[in-house]
Amino acid sequence: MQNKGYTEASADARLFADFMGSTIEKVEQVVRTAHTKQQRINGEYQQLERRLQNTKSNADRLCSTEKRRRDNAARNAVEHMKVALSNIKDPHFHRMESKYIRRCGRGSYVSETDNPNTVKRKLTEAVSRLDNLVVDLNKAFIPPAISNIVGGVVRPYRKGRYIKIIKTRDEILAFAEALISFSDISSQQRECGEAFNARVEREKSGRDER
Repeated sequence: MQNKGYTEASADARLFADFMGSTIEKVEQVVRTAHTKQQRINGEYQQLERRLQNTKSNADRLCSTEKRRRDNAARNAVEHMKVALSNIKDPHFHRMESKYIRRCGRGSYVSETDNPNTVKRKLTEAVSRLDNLVVDLNKAFIPPAISNIVGGVVRPYRKGRYIKIIKTRDEILAFAEALISFSDISSQQRECGEAFNARVEREKSGRDER
């Protein structure tokens, strides 16, 4: 009876050992499967995060490029205006420029319906118009060597051209200032950043739930 009990106990022990071994193997398989799944999920999340980051970086780069383009357009227009005004041959214009600036005042040239594209177009047109006005004024100017005086232009013509030149100068300054002041680029960058952060958080939450 004792040997039989020992044999049965040994058999039970082997069965228990086999059962535990099988259970442990299944547990390890489950752990390996879960680990593999988690690695795959993490890999997919990291890949998606890189794509989102690349998209945001591209958007930021495009916004920076456009801002730099606007700044350059405004700065070049103002510099061109200064050179054009300095090329005016009539010394009376330079003596009286500040007076005409005060007389003309600052007009309102940018409307609420304007956008960066319309302002940029108006700025280009104003620069071209200023060049033509300066050319016309210089053609009417009589050099001292010919006129035997300090120099002059046809009187009725001169005052009208002064006013138009000063107003066009003011237009250029107003359009240049407006072009670099539009807030659409900053708004787009902010919205892009908010969308990026929200998408990352949403994907992260979905990854954790999986």
